[in-house]
Amino acid sequence: MRPGRQWRETDVPQVTAGLVEDDRSPRSPSPAATGPERVRCRGRARSEESPCWSCPRKQSTQVGSLARGDLRAAMQRQVEESVAAGARLLPGGRSVPGDGYFFQPTVLAGTGPGMAGFDEETFGPLAAPTVAHDDEDAVRLANATAFGLGSSVWTADAARGVGPARRITSGAAFVNAVVASDPRLPFGGTRRNGYGREPAAAGIREFTNTRTYWGAA
Repeated sequence: MRPGRQWRETDVPQVTAGLVEDDRSPRSPSPAATGPERVRCRGRARSEESPCWSCPRKQSTQVGSLARGDLRAAMQRQVEESVAAGARLLPGGRSVPGDGYFFQPTVLAGTGPGMAGFDEETFGPLAAPTVAHDDEDAVRLANATAFGLGSSVWTADAARGVGPARRITSGAAFVNAVVASDPRLPFGGTRRNGYGREPAAAGIREFTNTRTYWGAA
C-alpha cells in the first residue's frame, strides 16, 4: 500500500495518468500491493466519471470485477462509514448488480484521519483524496497511517519533492514516478507493511544467519 502526494503546481492530468497506470491492468479494479490508495494534494479535488465495466477479457472494459464478494462488501462498508463520518461521495459508491463482484469507481472527497477511506487499505476502485494546507501538512497526513510500503511525491519541481519524500515514513520513496520494484534494489515496507527486504544484496542477506564469534585469551 502506498499514498501519493500531489503539489499544487503539478500537471494534474500527468499525475492522474501515472496513478491510474500504476495499477498495471486497467481491467482489474483490485490494485497491486504498490498501487495508489491515498492521495494528499494541495488545492481542490474534483472528479469526472465515464467508466466502462464488464468482462476483463474485453478490450473496451475499463473496470473489471473484484476477486470476491467479501472484498466488495468491505468496500461498501468503507464508503458508507466514511460518508457517515463526514466525507463527500462524488461518483460511484455502490455495487453493480449482475454476475461478478463489480463496484462503481468511487471518489470520496474530504477524507481524513478517523475515516475508513483514509485509515484502511482499500482493495478496489476507490480514491480518497485529502487536501493539505501546505507541504508540512501534506507530510503530516501522509504519515498519519499504520501502513508504509511505498510513497510517491508529484511536483513540477523534482528537487523540491525530495525533501517531503525524505520525511514520509515508507519502505520506498519516489518523486514524479509510480512506486515499482527492481531486482537491483531492495524492496519492502515499514509499519504494518512488514519487515525485511527483497531483492538485491539486502534481500539475499534476509536468507542468511549472522554468526557471532567470541574469543577469550
